Amino acid sequence: MAFGRHLFIVLLLLQACATNKYLTEEYETALTRAESFDASAVLESEVVELQSVPLALPEVILARAEEVVNQEAVLDSRPLQLSEVRRYALENNLGIEIDLFDPQIAEQGYLAEKAKFEAILTAQVRQTKNWDVNDEVIESTFAEPSIVIPVPTGAVLSVGVPFSETRMPASDNMAEMVGINKTAQLGVSLVQPVLRNAGTKINLASIETAGLLMRQTDSLTKLRVISTLAGAERAYWRYYAAYQLLQVLYRQYELALEQRAVAERLVEEGVRTRVELTRAESGVALQFTRVIVAETSRRRAERALKRFINLPDLDVDTEATILPMTPTAPQGLDFDRGRLVSMAYSNRQELLQNEMQLEIDRITIDVDRNQTLPKLDLTFQYAYSGAAPESKAVWEMIFDRELNGLAAGVSFEMPLLGNRSAKAKLRQSLLQRSQTMATRRLLEQAVREEVHNAADAVEQSWQQILSNRLAISLAEKTYEEEKQQFALGVRTSTDVLISLNSLSDARVTQIGAFLAYQNAMIDLAFATGTVMGNGDISWADDE
Repeated sequence: MAFGRHLFIVLLLLQACATNKYLTEEYETALTRAESFDASAVLESEVVELQSVPLALPEVILARAEEVVNQEAVLDSRPLQLSEVRRYALENNLGIEIDLFDPQIAEQGYLAEKAKFEAILTAQVRQTKNWDVNDEVIESTFAEPSIVIPVPTGAVLSVGVPFSETRMPASDNMAEMVGINKTAQLGVSLVQPVLRNAGTKINLASIETAGLLMRQTDSLTKLRVISTLAGAERAYWRYYAAYQLLQVLYRQYELALEQRAVAERLVEEGVRTRVELTRAESGVALQFTRVIVAETSRRRAERALKRFINLPDLDVDTEATILPMTPTAPQGLDFDRGRLVSMAYSNRQELLQNEMQLEIDRITIDVDRNQTLPKLDLTFQYAYSGAAPESKAVWEMIFDRELNGLAAGVSFEMPLLGNRSAKAKLRQSLLQRSQTMATRRLLEQAVREEVHNAADAVEQSWQQILSNRLAISLAEKTYEEEKQQFALGVRTSTDVLISLNSLSDARVTQIGAFLAYQNAMIDLAFATGTVMGNGDISWADDE
């Protein structure tokens, strides 16, 4: 019994030695959370914030261009915040729902491999009949229950209780007797590899590899979730820009109508010729066309956003109109590029996956190097035996330890031609690790490029916003002056429409700059392995 307790303690210690840092609870938690991008943590210096010029948001947007232009309709609208887009995408997006199955599948594979040292109960029963030269029957019954215990050292320990009963026919001089012989054993056998397949490092390698593959799956799932959330945010800002663009162009259409009304009044008063009215009507038609195109773009962007959030009452084929309630809030940012790159190195899942692949390659090399060794096994057997005509006497002999047996030996195996297969596989593993290391250098270079490109885009779009604000202010001033000059008869309707188009272009360009800024911030967050927003995002199971 003392031997059994000591063996159990040794097995527990061997299992404890199998811990890998990637299999700890810390990594499990880290791979089910995405940190929010904190711009304040990577700023180089303070930047004076300028007040933005927000575009007016109407309370209701018309669902179709003809309704926008000609009708008044009560629409089925749905206000939507950007934070809700993130939450709905995480809860309802079909892509994320599919991706979240992968960690569960990988976990079951890890648990299956982890159970490789589970003890096995085996049993066999055999009935035989043999006929001797006198055609007499010799019957034999054999049964052996046993427990086989794989050990992390590579050994296989088995405990068995074989039992047999043999019935022989009576001899001529002892006709009244039938020979019955019963034998039983309580035996322990151990086979322990010494070279190939020896040691916990080799025999626990498959479990460690399965755990690392599970963590790689967690990391890949995290990357897909971050990518999906970034796509949902881009869809929101594209829709926001399309929504704003429609409002701007519809306002330009209204201004064109006002210009037509002024031209019509002046023609009726005889101040201007009818050609001015024709020019004004041409401007109205042009603005109307732009409104139609803008409404089509808005509806397409709306469907893309609906697909990401995937709400039952807001499917892609519903007519409900989304009202984007989170406006843009751009600000000037001066980033510390070195800290941005460090953040990316810490958070990018591609680098973490590569790091774990290097660990898998290391384990594979250790195993393959071990397989190049000869096979040398130590064998040990010890048994308590008993033999008697009666079962009771047999078991009494076993427990009295009257018949004991001990056997020990060595088995050896080695390929004759130098184990070329194992050595080739080892070289293959070494090359694989070299390739993984080269891939890491490429990934680090690509990450640095993405971070710098995204930071440049943020800074550039901010400068575009500042420039466009001035352009809008000047275009508005020019338009008002052209209208006054037209009323005085100095300018034609064409001049007014040109200034109106310039104002429209400036406002449209500003919307594009706002969209570029938001997309650049999303790209920067993605490049650093984080997500936009004021809080971290978690998709771990509640259990």
